[in-house]
Amino acid sequence: MGPGSPAFGFSNDGSLLHAVRRSPDGNWELSTSVVATGVERDAVALNIPRGATVTGFSLHPDGRSFATSVAVARYDIWLFEGFKTPTRGLVERFRRR
Repeated sequence: MGPGSPAFGFSNDGSLLHAVRRSPDGNWELSTSVVATGVERDAVALNIPRGATVTGFSLHPDGRSFATSVAVARYDIWLFEGFKTPTRGLVERFRRR
């Protein structure tokens, strides 16, 4: 399924389960399923980056909007040059004495 976590929430009357989840093509979507039958009613694409992590879900009382938390991690690679190579191994340098 790739990076990211699904987030779920019930409708106010408990009859529907909403999920912010990954679609089969790897994009994020909001799907709605009927609790009594388990049948998916609809799914709508969301504009959330593919590598994001989604947590939490809160449906507005009017049932037309929701809040969720989206985190997008950025990773940097650093290259250090021009320093003296240690004579002992790296693990040995940090081992408790």
